[in-house]
Amino acid sequence: MRKIIAVVRMLTLVVVATSLFCTNISFTSNGTSTLYITQNKNYDIEYNVYNLDLTEEDPKAYNNSNEWGFLDASNLQIKDARLYCKPGKSFSIRGKQILGNEYGLEESPVKFNMVLEDGVVRVGVRLRSSVSAKDTGIWFNIDGESVTVTASGTPLEAEIKHELYLDEEHEYRIVNTFNKISLYISEKLVAYVDYTYDEDITVRDSFGNVVGERVRNDRTPQFGFWKITVENLKGYIKDLEYVNSVVTQQDFPERDKRSINYET
Repeated sequence: MRKIIAVVRMLTLVVVATSLFCTNISFTSNGTSTLYITQNKNYDIEYNVYNLDLTEEDPKAYNNSNEWGFLDASNLQIKDARLYCKPGKSFSIRGKQILGNEYGLEESPVKFNMVLEDGVVRVGVRLRSSVSAKDTGIWFNIDGESVTVTASGTPLEAEIKHELYLDEEHEYRIVNTFNKISLYISEKLVAYVDYTYDEDITVRDSFGNVVGERVRNDRTPQFGFWKITVENLKGYIKDLEYVNSVVTQQDFPERDKRSINYET
């Protein structure tokens, strides 16, 4: 394993490479293309961990980033490495790289710290685009009392009471894997979504109970971008981080063949 850390003005990038050996497993990426994990293959996964340090207080300073972007940036303020929403306004933070990889191998989180005294914060994953997210993605809509899970383009609307004091700072973490998307608030599992492409989407609470109705999914892909939409937030967001990874396949080297005599 190797670890490389590169620091630039607004971004800390940590690259971690590891390897995975699997036998006879297949992962479908979006219903059309498939990565086959088969015997005698070695798969390297390189993780890119992006941290937004918010050292620049002018949102325009982040326009040229390849990893982060703001929408409706005039509605936000950056102060003391924190994001604030102007009263009565909304803005969005988006990732310009996909969350995880196109095969869903291993956990790929997006996380941030937040104080939420009032307002709504919506976190979407599996988006076909982080600019225009219409009719795509799984969304966790967070307010002071509950988390409501929706799936764009479906009637799904599952509300779960979190029983937490969100006016205190918590870490929020969305963990994205091949067939499961989970929301943790300060390490407490609040809700998760069982998910497969072109099959059912099922929302469950922390005890595994089904919340709301199962819905058929034929829109939201097996992987995609992420986005956080902030609406009239009284509080702040800081310490944003997400993980993108690249999977490459390596064959084992050919070995010399030799004859074996099994006669006795």
